[in-house]
Amino acid sequence: MEIKRESELLFSEIIKFRRKALNMKLRDLSILTGLSPFLYRLESGERHQPSVQTVAKIAKVLELDLMFLIHAIIQNDKGDIAHG
Repeated sequence: MEIKRESELLFSEIIKFRRKALNMKLRDLSILTGLSPFLYRLESGERHQPSVQTVAKIAKVLELDLMFLIHAIIQNDKGDIAHG
């Protein structure tokens, strides 16, 4: 298994890792953010470009820095372009 640096983590990996670190179920996060079915798609990596408002809701509930999450999304987009 490859170990990634924090800056290499995908947005989906970050939110899943942090949610689990807080002992939170996906359903709990869905309720707290109001993003029910959408969250599964984000966390599984199916959806790659959430709105800033969506990212802000997730950041607040998971107690993560908003700019850190936005940076992860931007890095993911660069990787998609480079590998696409």
